[in-house]
Amino acid sequence: MVELGHSGLVLSKQDTIRVYGSELIRQELRRISSEQTIQYEDKIRKIRIVLLSIYDSLVGDRNLSLTPAIGALAEQYYELYKRLEGKEKHEQIINDFIIVATATIHTLEVVYSDDEKTMCSKRALFISLLRRGV
Repeated sequence: MVELGHSGLVLSKQDTIRVYGSELIRQELRRISSEQTIQYEDKIRKIRIVLLSIYDSLVGDRNLSLTPAIGALAEQYYELYKRLEGKEKHEQIINDFIIVATATIHTLEVVYSDDEKTMCSKRALFISLLRRGV
């Protein structure tokens, strides 16, 4: 995911940066209200359509499937998070751990997240570092 206004960085580096997607990320984008609009390319457009279009152009055919191994690893991350006194409920944070687990299984980096309450918390960051052996 790329913060609004920062997509130019990724788009300008398309030859050197590969963006991988997952079923989960696309599903989350599809949950955005179909009524919300944004000004994009000098027109008022539905934000969900714009985001899905940008996402699809960045990801292309590099969409990673969710597997039982990814689900199991995400649950292990959640258990460690809870032992470290993480406060978020399972349903509020498990998708974040699925994204990290997907990156782990496919040896990819999670490059960007603006989810300050969960993905970027110190405990979640620790798990991300732990998976890389840091």
